[in-house]
Amino acid sequence: MSEKVWFITGTSRGFGREWAIAALERGDKVAATARNTASLDDLVANYGDALLPIELDVTDPEHLKRLPDLVGEHVDGLDGVVHSIAFGNPETLLGAWTLARTIEDRRLEEDSTVHGVLELDEKQPGLIRWQERATWRRTGGDVAVSRGLLLARTDDGWWVRFEDGADFHPWAPGKPVLHDCAPDTYRGEVSGTPERWTVTWEVTGPGKDYTMTTVLTPGG
Repeated sequence: MSEKVWFITGTSRGFGREWAIAALERGDKVAATARNTASLDDLVANYGDALLPIELDVTDPEHLKRLPDLVGEHVDGLDGVVHSIAFGNPETLLGAWTLARTIEDRRLEEDSTVHGVLELDEKQPGLIRWQERATWRRTGGDVAVSRGLLLARTDDGWWVRFEDGADFHPWAPGKPVLHDCAPDTYRGEVSGTPERWTVTWEVTGPGKDYTMTTVLTPGG
């Protein structure tokens, strides 16, 4: 197996760290960024020169502008880039997104679509407003719809909350999340890339039975 060289952001925890360890375990080399490189000391101790820690705060737009230069400065013959934290940190998704949603309602035996705009606006540091404005195209005619949520940074990472502040689910791209809304259960996942991401919900129970898939792309 040939050795590869990776540049991975957000390696202090979460997906970035998991990807870095997986690459190191297979014998690859990793240039790993973190806001505080001390969080990588254990990886340096375990993998030695195979890991190159680089200080980078990807929540700072000025730091993000340095990414291309950092790659060139620290890595020669790069095989891959994993910019994990850009998706894990919703602050990097601020702005307007084109929203395209499909709803497969098995209970009603009806398929419908929703088209509109999602706007992610920073209310204050660590708090983002999620506002959807769209048209729901379904049997019987079009309906104007809207929905508001909050994304809040906590000591346990980012959380999606309802407008009243109640917890909905953790913001954990790439991992399944669960919301128990008795008598029904919501199982969801955020996936994709910062350029095109998808939110999928499987809702089951005595009251509901549907799959809702939302694709977000730049613009709006």
